[in-house]
Amino acid sequence: MKQRLLWLALVAGALLATLFLPASATAANTTTGFTTLVVQGETVQIYRDQFGIPHIWAATNRGLFEAYGYAVAQDRLWQLELNRRAARGTLAEIFGASQVNADRYARTVGYTDAELDRQYAALPSEVQGIFQAYTDGINRYLTQVVAPDPLTKLPFEFHALGITPAPWTLRDSVAFGAFMVRRFGEIGGRELTNQAFLNSLIAQHGQQAAYGIFNDARWINDPDAPITVPTSGAIGSLRGKTEADTSLESAPPAVDIDPSEWERVVQDARQSWEALGVPTKLGSYGWVVSPGKSANGHAMLYGGPQMGFSTPEVLHLVQLTGGNGFNVTGMAFAGAPPVLIGRNEQIAWTSTTATGDNLDHYVETLCDAGAGAGSGYLYKGVCTAYEQRVELINVRGASAVTLPVLRSVHGPVVSVSGSVAVSQKRAHWQREVQAITPFLTFDRAKSVGEFEVAARQIITSHNFLYADNSGNIAYWQAGQPPIRPQGFDPRLPFPGDGSAEWPGGVLPMPRSINPTQGWLANWNNKPSVDYPNPDDQNQGKQNRLLDLAARLSAGPVSLADMHDIPKDIARVKALGREARTLKPYLLAALDAVPPIHPLAAQAHAALQAWDGSAIADAVTSTTTLPGEVIFSTWLDRMLANTFADELGSRLNEASSNMLLHVLDYALTGTSGVRPSRDYFNGLPPLAVMSASFDQAVALLAGQLGTDVTTWATARGETVFTHPILGRVASIPQSNRSTYGQIVVMGMNHEPGGGYDNPGWRQTTDETIFTLGQSSFVQLVPPTGFALDPHYKDLNDIYRRFEYIPMRLFLGLPARASGAYSGQLTPSASGGPGGSVHVVRAVNGDYQVTVTVYGLQPGSSHAMHFHRGSCAVQGPVIQPLPPIVANGVGIATVRAWLSASQWATIANGPTYLNIHAQLNPPGDGITCADIQ
Repeated sequence: MKQRLLWLALVAGALLATLFLPASATAANTTTGFTTLVVQGETVQIYRDQFGIPHIWAATNRGLFEAYGYAVAQDRLWQLELNRRAARGTLAEIFGASQVNADRYARTVGYTDAELDRQYAALPSEVQGIFQAYTDGINRYLTQVVAPDPLTKLPFEFHALGITPAPWTLRDSVAFGAFMVRRFGEIGGRELTNQAFLNSLIAQHGQQAAYGIFNDARWINDPDAPITVPTSGAIGSLRGKTEADTSLESAPPAVDIDPSEWERVVQDARQSWEALGVPTKLGSYGWVVSPGKSANGHAMLYGGPQMGFSTPEVLHLVQLTGGNGFNVTGMAFAGAPPVLIGRNEQIAWTSTTATGDNLDHYVETLCDAGAGAGSGYLYKGVCTAYEQRVELINVRGASAVTLPVLRSVHGPVVSVSGSVAVSQKRAHWQREVQAITPFLTFDRAKSVGEFEVAARQIITSHNFLYADNSGNIAYWQAGQPPIRPQGFDPRLPFPGDGSAEWPGGVLPMPRSINPTQGWLANWNNKPSVDYPNPDDQNQGKQNRLLDLAARLSAGPVSLADMHDIPKDIARVKALGREARTLKPYLLAALDAVPPIHPLAAQAHAALQAWDGSAIADAVTSTTTLPGEVIFSTWLDRMLANTFADELGSRLNEASSNMLLHVLDYALTGTSGVRPSRDYFNGLPPLAVMSASFDQAVALLAGQLGTDVTTWATARGETVFTHPILGRVASIPQSNRSTYGQIVVMGMNHEPGGGYDNPGWRQTTDETIFTLGQSSFVQLVPPTGFALDPHYKDLNDIYRRFEYIPMRLFLGLPARASGAYSGQLTPSASGGPGGSVHVVRAVNGDYQVTVTVYGLQPGSSHAMHFHRGSCAVQGPVIQPLPPIVANGVGIATVRAWLSASQWATIANGPTYLNIHAQLNPPGDGITCADIQ
């Protein structure tokens, strides 16, 4: 699929191959320093730090978000084009026929211009103003920067494709906002696949037996599945009736529908978006630690959204300060104005995709509504005409495609098969963009109560983890999943005749605030014991959350742990350490029924010594571990030997959790999901496990030789592939997040020493993401293209699991405040480097922020302002807090000075010195002259 997209993007055959070759130059589109914009008479400042990340100050929302739109366009103009075309279904117009199904999907389930306008009109006036300012900022960049100099300012991709960007519109932002809300918060929608699975079982086993097998493979609730809300000492386990209706024991009749065509459209659309770098729904992990659980006595948060690995970079970082209460830093998507994950002065938060089912399919019986057979559907005894329109999909290099779009009372029709049609019903239909309002509230929230009020307004399904400077930690599974009609299986399509309508009401919101265990974590797992699976998930006893829980529950959690846990879970496969729950059963089986293969004993020993990880080290490993290869091969054989005769061609529906349910019941007599039959067909389970192990060993010996210690496979590579440029960067394959955020809330410095206001609390924060802040590629005629310096300047840091500061400046750096901003220069003998920023806060005091790179991990260093210069050094005039390096040799310190203290420093030759050690300080290792 990616190769096909690349070929189509070449436009005129060999155009790029002959004209646009990589150039050695870099395109400095985003540089460190200030940009000043005048917005309706207001002076607005954009300061870009050494990583190109924009920090924006403005007095009004209008100025703040117009400058933000301007900065986004400067960094991500090509990505904005991709995002709006994906959302509005116009990709084929520039990429050709390979994108028709992506456009067909977007047009079928998306909105008309009038509907987008109505969603915008329903927003609060403040939010409308933010959208308008953001839109105007993008267009300001187009007209004031790109239009006068398209040769160097219009991104290369537009030149390569021979297109120019149209003005950004409010509809583009609303459409993209709805698109992204669905990508990360629309849950369910597997009913057609489930129905086809059940139909195949009925054909093979008969109705009642088939339904038992279906329940074994697609259970509604496993009470043993790991959860985020603790069962004791916490607020908010789910109460009241849920859709997990265990009385559904009678099999519904088979429904003759063919989901294959629509499934192909959905699959093609997802592959297209992934190949182009448009975000798609993936997993995410995060956790929070209370002050009592934290080794440093302060609440801590880790946010790790897993949004894929694409080019352009998926996310965009920004600081927004000013306007109506904004002082926030974090990640956003190009095309929508809120900071989605981040922190402000009081709180920090992150998000993962949750489990609240909010999408259903209805089977409509076709009838003649006056325009011929199939022109209507039966609803409450009446043949009702479809709402319909015709969409025209323009296709580059081919004829346009005419797409009839039908809607029933339930929603868009996605499939017609024989005498029935299938439509989709969404709990968030025509309300998606309402999510912008609570996210903007998150950006300005100051307490757990304010955050929860906003979380309750979220419509689609998202988990939120929260920490604040007061030491609170919290979790919510937000969203409004509907109550389903009783007597119908929520995993299967509902009849569209009016008999299975949603009765009204939504499931309660699971939440936990300050649990006694001292931590909360989520990795897309179910929220609480009594929460049902959505129809597209199998939350079971084996779950990757166990890998987080094992670390967080072990003892006090240090900052070093916050760095190490992501490296540890990067070593496991997508589902976590599946051997955690199955390996004890397997080892017991091998002891009870010894396998007979000559290499079985060696393989047994390798498995016994194995810790369940796929690789040994997240940074350096080049191959998988033999234990992983042995276990995975055994698991494949065990699933086939246990379930193939029942599932037949649908063996892919079997899972490690289904196997675990069966083994639990067979070997202990209990199981959270009791199987409907003996899947071992009377054979001893331990013997089946041992025989499967023999088969796995024989298979591996034939493939990999007779030395068990060499039974390893090459570690994969994640390649960042641009749809036009091709390969841009790569990292070793790991189970890791696209973006990482570590926040330690409210760090205290002891008052005194002249560098701190008494009682002031400092929050430390770090971040990392895959490539870099800018995705600008410049045309370099006639030889090729050049990447912005910040296109992939973070990739090597990301590869090493290191972090950069996540800055939240409390005032304007040097130029706007009369303070100082500059770089630390290593001493003559070499040493670390970094940056110094001094800003003036609202109360007149000055905040000093010092960041140093290249220190020895864990080392401590004295830091002072001295009279003199780096070349001609003099006495100390102002001490500062010591610099303490983290586990990867990076340190950030913030300290406060009074106006008089800063005046003394600024009045005369002064330099900042970082010393070799703490006590005695020793020689300087890096220095900055204060000018």
